[in-house]
Amino acid sequence: MDKLKENKFWIGAIGTGLLLVGLVFWLIYLPMSELLESQDALAKNIRTLEKAERWDFLPTEARWKHLRAESAAEVEALNRGIHEYDTLGKRFQEYFDDAVEPPQVSDFGARYQVEFGRLIDSYQKKFQIQASDPGAPATASGDQGDLPPRVNRIQVGQLDEERLPVAMKEFWIAQSVIQTCEELDLGGLQEVEFLTRDSEHKDSAETHAWRSVRVDIDLPYSQAENLLTDLLTVDRVRFRVQSLDIQKSTASLAAHKSLVIEEEFEQYSEAKAKSYMEVAPEPDVKMQLVLDAFDWKGMQPEELKSAADDEGKSKSRRKRRRNRKK
Repeated sequence: MDKLKENKFWIGAIGTGLLLVGLVFWLIYLPMSELLESQDALAKNIRTLEKAERWDFLPTEARWKHLRAESAAEVEALNRGIHEYDTLGKRFQEYFDDAVEPPQVSDFGARYQVEFGRLIDSYQKKFQIQASDPGAPATASGDQGDLPPRVNRIQVGQLDEERLPVAMKEFWIAQSVIQTCEELDLGGLQEVEFLTRDSEHKDSAETHAWRSVRVDIDLPYSQAENLLTDLLTVDRVRFRVQSLDIQKSTASLAAHKSLVIEEEFEQYSEAKAKSYMEVAPEPDVKMQLVLDAFDWKGMQPEELKSAADDEGKSKSRRKRRRNRKK
């Protein structure tokens, strides 16, 4: 006890020192540590914001909702487009009598030959296209000689289950071309040739294909636009124009070389009754038209992913990032 009284000064000095050390720790060191941690967090947030400045948007909840709405609108628009293409391409996929399922090859072959014969015979009769020798024998395909319009169609003996849908689509294409020419009174159709029967069109894709056909026809130049317009508005087959070439024929150049056509009339009334086109009919030109028919294969409608799916993926991504940091 006496010693404590004797060392009272030193005890007070030591106590004061410990108190000062405690004050330094609590009042300076701890706040400084917290300040440094806050400074590091602030610097990290600043770096994040600097990165965000380079983005087109900030990853906020409002932005996420906006993106969800955009995604829903895109899916809806895509599905409307798929439905429209399904509707447009439906008739091109059908068989005779609007059948959806393919018939037996033998049944189809008989009907195919009859319908093709009717199609060409109707055109030839309307424009009085006949062989110079009426007794000329028919070819194996049923055509009378090599009379126009010539169509390089698949022969009945070549039909099988794989070629049956191809033959059907080629018939619809040929029918569209020939009947359009009939309706426009164009009797100069020479040839309909399918170009991509055994090869894939360069523009074909997983959802659709293109079937190319070349049409050779002699027609008045003024009718070229009408022919194109009517072909591009055919209901069953959706065409696009790949190429178009129009040239004057050698015969028409020779016939109109002088650019003067003379015709004599005994009476003025006869001359007045005749139109200009009857006196000087428009000469034919040779047109070669390459068309692509759109063959829609189909596509599955899209479904909008739920918010739960997106949240699950987001959590998975955050978990992978934490694992990489470890």
